[in-house]
Order: sequence, then structure tokens, then C-alpha cells
Amino acid sequence: MIIMNIKRRLKLIERPDIKELYALLARKKEPFWKKIREIIIKPKRKRIKVSTTKLNKFYKEGKIIVVPGKVLLGEIPKNGIKVAALSASKKALKYLKESGEFMHIKDIINYPVKDLMVII
Repeated sequence: MIIMNIKRRLKLIERPDIKELYALLARKKEPFWKKIREIIIKPKRKRIKVSTTKLNKFYKEGKIIVVPGKVLLGEIPKNGIKVAALSASKKALKYLKESGEFMHIKDIINYPVKDLMVII
């Protein structure tokens, strides 16, 4: 039943980058990546939206924050913040690139899980 829902959900997704990311994450067996995989195939209206205010609150030095959704601008991000997400608003992207680093989730798949923290 669950596999059938996933297959149906994958057919409905129109963005090829999400389908490609799902295929890459399907090879990973860690529970961390399994949770990310479950979240990214949800409908767009149910995906996670996180503001930079929340990122500043939870950021720890040396970690990469993984957002399986969209990053929005709340307040100016801290210097040195590293974020990996599916997408970001134009302003949030501008400030994240100025003060830290922004990556797509598929760029960090080979990082050790202990260096990552997820914001849900």
C-alpha cells in the first residue's frame, strides 16, 4: 500500500530535479536520508518552509543545516552559516551566499550524517 502511494506520488511530481534527488536518496540506507526522502515527495503545499530566523536559532558551528523544502528570509543569517535545501527565495539566497554558504541537497549526499542536522 505504501509503495503504491509512493509510485503514484512520483508520477505526479513535475520537477525532474526532485525525481532525480529521490532516486539518489533511495540508495542511502540511513534513517536520516529516509526521512528526507519521505518529505521531498510530499505535495508542494505540504513541504517545509523555514525562515532564516529559525536557521540562526538552531545553527551550530561546523554543521550543515538540511532543509527538505524552501528557505525564506526572516532576518539576516549569521556569518558562516551553511544551509542545504531544495530551494530558497531570491532574497534569502542572496543573503545566505553573502554571509555563509547555500547548497542543494544533492550536493551533500556524500557528507557524513554526523555533520548534518535537519530542520523540519
